[in-house]
Amino acid sequence: MLLSAPKRLSWPSLCAGFLAFYLLLEWATYRHDVSPLGITPWNPSAGLAVALLLRNGWRAAPILALALLVADITVRQVAFPWWVELAEVAVTVASYTGAALLLQQRWLSFDPQIPSFRDLCVLMVCVIAGAMLVALGYTAVLIAAGLLPPVDFLKATLRLWGGDVLGIMAVTPFVLLASYQRLPSPSPLVGLQVAAVLAAVIIVFSGQDGLREELTYLLFLPIVWIAVTHGLVGASAGLLAMQISLMIALHLQPSMGSVDIVGLQAVLLILLFAGLAIGVLTTERARLAMQLHSQELRMEQAARTVSVGSFSNSLAHEISQPLTAIGNFTRAAARALKSDPPDSQRAEFAMDQAVAQVDRAVEITRKLRSLFGSGKVELAPQDASALAMEAIALTSKAASDHGATLTFARRDPPPMVMADRVQIGLVLSNLLRNSIEAVAGRKTISRAISVEIAEKPHGFVEFSVRDNGPGFPQGFSLETHEVGRSSKPDGLGIGLGICRSIIEAHGGRIFVVPRPDGATVGFTLRSMQEGSHA
Repeated sequence: MLLSAPKRLSWPSLCAGFLAFYLLLEWATYRHDVSPLGITPWNPSAGLAVALLLRNGWRAAPILALALLVADITVRQVAFPWWVELAEVAVTVASYTGAALLLQQRWLSFDPQIPSFRDLCVLMVCVIAGAMLVALGYTAVLIAAGLLPPVDFLKATLRLWGGDVLGIMAVTPFVLLASYQRLPSPSPLVGLQVAAVLAAVIIVFSGQDGLREELTYLLFLPIVWIAVTHGLVGASAGLLAMQISLMIALHLQPSMGSVDIVGLQAVLLILLFAGLAIGVLTTERARLAMQLHSQELRMEQAARTVSVGSFSNSLAHEISQPLTAIGNFTRAAARALKSDPPDSQRAEFAMDQAVAQVDRAVEITRKLRSLFGSGKVELAPQDASALAMEAIALTSKAASDHGATLTFARRDPPPMVMADRVQIGLVLSNLLRNSIEAVAGRKTISRAISVEIAEKPHGFVEFSVRDNGPGFPQGFSLETHEVGRSSKPDGLGIGLGICRSIIEAHGGRIFVVPRPDGATVGFTLRSMQEGSHA
């Protein structure tokens, strides 16, 4: 909407559109009997202003000042002295422009798409601080002009602050999200949720005197439902619809004298913060689930890619035996046919054996071909603890299914290594899965697997996976281990060889430490400092 408008409209057209929407919101939500001296308990037009300032920065300040002046004259009709009016406009524009510019600072790392709970908290803190500055300055000017008794300073400040925060947090997130994302499409579910919002508002205002304050917490039910279903974008739309419905209902009330404005503001503020928090956490969880699924797919793809050296060794080992056998059986058949007299029965047997070896070679080639890919090491600084936790997340379900316990003590601050994130994740996941399979066969209650990270001399960081499984056979070592031989019925035996090739391509080494109560398999990587000088 407004935030994407600068891409399509000229600046004068954008300013005219903002001014029209601002005045429309003021006209639709302002009640003179509950907003003395312009101190309104709900101010959605402030949310529109903050959204414009977030997108356009300080150059939107003049149009906001003009909108405030026109609204005070035409809608609010407050008869302030000219210096009071200019002071109020200056305080409001300066406070909200400052909050918007603060949110745009790179060091704050605020994302206007609000993809995380942190971004929502940053927005809330800046909005709350900006609204408090507006409220303090606004009421201070009124007291200085003799228009507001000093005894009412705190009450007026809190009321104005609550109204601005309500308006901003109801409108600004919606405008920001609508600029970048699609709103929930119309569907029977969306229709039911809209109906639930309207029903909650109707129930809350079902009393003879209008608002039934003891029922206001019913407003939480549809908002929580919408937030859990549609995430933050749905929560912001639901909260905006709720605010509009409430304002319409309040405007229909002939008198507001019996309404506890401060109490209603408190309920609506809690509703806003709770709805937005649930929405952003739902969105963040869905995004993390998608990232985890994408990472799993990348891991699976990476598992099919190895360096040329690993494949050539595996291929040579697996194919050499059937090729040698084919040659032997073919020569045997040729000798049988050249004998005098020719031994056709012996030649037929040798050819049958040669064909069987050809089929075996084809099957081996088929299995290896499924793993072919273009492996490429792209080194970049990586958080060692994050690499370990991602691999643990990918294998935690398998560990749980086999009754194994995965533990990891995060280092703080975490060591930084130079690594290809996907390939090292493949190595860690492979080692963890090997440990899970190892401990799964143990007839013991304790099936423990731990991941450890330690900084080593000469600029290396060591990753190790320790388990209490049966360990390795006596005399086992990586130097004597045959890459092509597998202990699994359907395996090619190249898992450890692939891991070794990946680690060696990173400039590290892989190692195995047999122990009486299990085994430790690990590897080393260059630290970021060492890798940056390599």
